[in-house]
Amino acid sequence: METVDLLHSIAIFQTVVVTLTGKISEVWIDSTGTQVIQAQGATIQAVRYAYTWEIETMVWYDAAGRWVKMMFKAQDGSMIAYRCRDSGLGD
Repeated sequence: METVDLLHSIAIFQTVVVTLTGKISEVWIDSTGTQVIQAQGATIQAVRYAYTWEIETMVWYDAAGRWVKMMFKAQDGSMIAYRCRDSGLGD
């Protein structure tokens, strides 16, 4: 079960380099609260961010600021999810 804390939401606007294309893009980054997720074989509390640009992307970071999960919609409409396998969560 996933829980979300929407009381700590904040949004920023940034210009970034898209590593997939090498192009500069403008993106809204919105902290949408904390969420309990599965990462590295454990249940952890993570902060979820919504990246709004060419691709709608959700990214999660643990309390230490380490990337732990990412999800986005593929061109065919399916959801693609990447989960951290080892970022030192157990350290």
